[in-house]
Amino acid sequence: MSTEMQLAENVKYMKPITLPNGDTIEIPIKKTPYEMYGPPLPSGLELLDSSVTEKAEKIAANAASHVIRYIRRPPEVAVRKVKVDDDDGPREYKEAYVAKGHPFGVLLAFKEGDKLYVGWSQHNQTVLDEDTGERLEKLPFTRQDALKVAAMRALADDIVVKGKLAMSSTGTVLPDRVTKELVSFVERAERYYKMDAVNVFIK
Repeated sequence: MSTEMQLAENVKYMKPITLPNGDTIEIPIKKTPYEMYGPPLPSGLELLDSSVTEKAEKIAANAASHVIRYIRRPPEVAVRKVKVDDDDGPREYKEAYVAKGHPFGVLLAFKEGDKLYVGWSQHNQTVLDEDTGERLEKLPFTRQDALKVAAMRALADDIVVKGKLAMSSTGTVLPDRVTKELVSFVERAERYYKMDAVNVFIK
């Protein structure tokens, strides 16, 4: 096999491997999702100054210092293995339990200087392109990426809440699950930091 052949779109390079019999083969090393599709960016705010992106990365990396609420899918029934060792001896059995729903979004509140900011992020993995049927969101959900996107939005965008509708200053209507939890989250963050969020306006 020759590395001069055209590589598949998702292949970064071919890595030679020597087999026990001395033969050499080449195996494909796949590109990471970030190499394929680029970094995670908030829709409507793609053209951000690099200083905002760098600051958002630092905020996301220091998540333990901030107020966070993950937006989760409904709880689901799962099965786990349980090991016991009693009078009947050691054994293993399976039991059903209600597992916490997987996160697919986040609300984030943090202080930058002497100001409080609130941001949000929701993964759009289930949203499909009407023409191609492909997922619009190519990157897998990770908590770190969700926090980074939420921090970007907080630093670069305002949120206006009016009744059951929440919208960003750039015209993005916030998803229903984000909107549903936003007001109570903002109130919690403002109590914790003892100040009002400068980028959220509740009418």
